[in-house]
Amino acid sequence: EKIGSHSRREILIVATILHDIAKTLTIIKNEKTGMTACPGHELIGSYLSREMGGRFGLSGASLKHLETIVLYHGLAHDMLTLIFKKGSTEKYIQFFEPIVGRAFIEVQLLAYADMFGSDLRKIDPTEFLKREELLISSIKSSV
Repeated sequence: EKIGSHSRREILIVATILHDIAKTLTIIKNEKTGMTACPGHELIGSYLSREMGGRFGLSGASLKHLETIVLYHGLAHDMLTLIFKKGSTEKYIQFFEPIVGRAFIEVQLLAYADMFGSDLRKIDPTEFLKREELLISSIKSSV
């Protein structure tokens, strides 16, 4: 399926490249724990990805789709946290899907790939596997 003049796959590839582009602008380090966070990197990154998307030949609907994927890639992780802390997978998916719209599958795929770039598998392998299982299940049911 094409969105604008590009396939969903092509847009997802660009989103994968650009999704964390704003981390260097937002990184905060907790000096006591050494942990880092990048609050707001999705929001700033969505703006920057829209600005840079043209360099990848994207425009119009393709560019808007890219912006949506980048903006909401962190929301997928937040939804997983809510599901595991509060239960009710369907309830949170019901909220999540309309928010991201047509980018639902791409946001999930990017969140899945993003997990592999995190330290979660080393820090908490059980949590990693739970999240992986739920994401895979959700992705399969979306296709």
